[in-house]
Amino acid sequence: MLRAVLVRSGLFVFFASATWALLPLTAHARLHLGSGGYGVLQGAVGVGAVACAVLLPRLRAACSADLLATASAAALAGVAVVLALVHVTILVGVALAFGGVAWIVSLATLNAAYQASLRAGSRPAG
Repeated sequence: MLRAVLVRSGLFVFFASATWALLPLTAHARLHLGSGGYGVLQGAVGVGAVACAVLLPRLRAACSADLLATASAAALAGVAVVLALVHVTILVGVALAFGGVAWIVSLATLNAAYQASLRAGSRPAG
């Protein structure tokens, strides 16, 4: 189980990071924003991540960990599609806020699965 969690985490971070890595290019080339506009887009991600702190306990109570991880991966794929196709800054900002929620939901869910997969009394090296 531990190996599956680590593989799933690695794959998620690898593919989801493309969205964050390409955000400066999207802000400049597609949305014609300067550094301030890019900061606003990053702020939208942060707003979503902070909102997630309020939503996460309810989401965990209502959904399984597999559903949360899958839905958050799908949500970040949707954010990537929005970044590729939409040229309206406010819509991109809203999508990025949902991306911030999805990022935190996924990482928190995968972290909890990692911790749950450890045997009582065993600790990872390091």
